[in-house]
Amino acid sequence: MAKKLYVGNLPYETNDQDLHALFSNAGQVESVNLMRDQATGRARGFAFVEMATDEAAQAAIQQLNNHDMGGRMHIEGPAPFTATLGNWFHIWGQPLSRDNVGGITGMPVVVYVTENGVVTRWDDDPALIELKSHQLITIQIGTQLTELPNFAWTGT
Repeated sequence: MAKKLYVGNLPYETNDQDLHALFSNAGQVESVNLMRDQATGRARGFAFVEMATDEAAQAAIQQLNNHDMGGRMHIEGPAPFTATLGNWFHIWGQPLSRDNVGGITGMPVVVYVTENGVVTRWDDDPALIELKSHQLITIQIGTQLTELPNFAWTGT
């Protein structure tokens, strides 16, 4: 759980002190950042509230989501998301499975994952491969490769 919360559907009359006082009922508040229109200075109806602990953030969501503050307040933490190879193929509108890679079917498919110089054959559903930085994924379709590509990552 992240400690920084998005708070939406706020009345334009809302101020930082009101939000700080309200969220303090759920736990220690680190900061309140009420978004304002640059031209008028009027509140834009949403804010970011950072709580001191994950537990305080969770308590704030449970206690204050849909709280009536001149409108039903909406609170969210960032949604946890694990990017997978299947997510990316889905974004591109293409299938990915053991027997269909981007619409290519009828040929053998072998997938290799290289992390820290260690090559591992992936025998599970390739859509489940978690994408990580400095990782190489090789999808072999059809004729077996004689040698896998290998890149040396430098830097951070």
